[in-house]
Amino acid sequence: VPELLLAKYKSLTPAVRSEIVDALASRPDRVEALLIAVEQGRVAAADVPPARRALLMKSKDPALAARAMKLLTQTTGKRADIVGKYRSALTLAGDSERGHKVFSRECKTCHRLRDEGFEVGPNLATVLHRSPDELMTHILDPNREVSPNYLEYAVALDDGRTLTGLIAEETAASLALRKADNVRQEVLRSQIEEILATGKSLMPEGLEQKLTPQDMADLLAFLLHR
Repeated sequence: VPELLLAKYKSLTPAVRSEIVDALASRPDRVEALLIAVEQGRVAAADVPPARRALLMKSKDPALAARAMKLLTQTTGKRADIVGKYRSALTLAGDSERGHKVFSRECKTCHRLRDEGFEVGPNLATVLHRSPDELMTHILDPNREVSPNYLEYAVALDDGRTLTGLIAEETAASLALRKADNVRQEVLRSQIEEILATGKSLMPEGLEQKLTPQDMADLLAFLLHR
């Protein structure tokens, strides 16, 4: 059963992938198959919901718990190094007004906060409970933990085009993709040759090339301002 569920996993949409992960994680005899799939890169660690992840890492089987801990909390070295270099931003005094300008320039094409921006990615009102350190980590390492609903998909069409974006809506007959600036593209399923999850967030890596540590401190001050 696990192999049947995982056979076309990368070409499935978020709702279906979520159901598959839940079906594997919820049964002891299938957990091993899920961890092997994560190990092989067939299933992204971020696809396993936090609640399921926590249960696996607290398993009564010490070997399984240790394996889950290793696989489901790993991060990429390069991104971790970049996050480390920006730790100085956490000690700087941030200016919310300057941070507003950074948000307008870099963030609002995909994120909404208060009355500004587009809700392509998560609404940033949800980050108010985050610590500055945690929020900065997610900004600089956007692929560390991506909700299945915010994964980028590549959709190959029968006319040779390849569209990318988040899957905003799907029906039996069509699929709707959403991109930056809330641009929406709808395609008929009859036009689709392949759907493939990139395994990455629509939010690109590399924001550190546009922001100084002071810019980051200002942005954090704006995002966390109540």
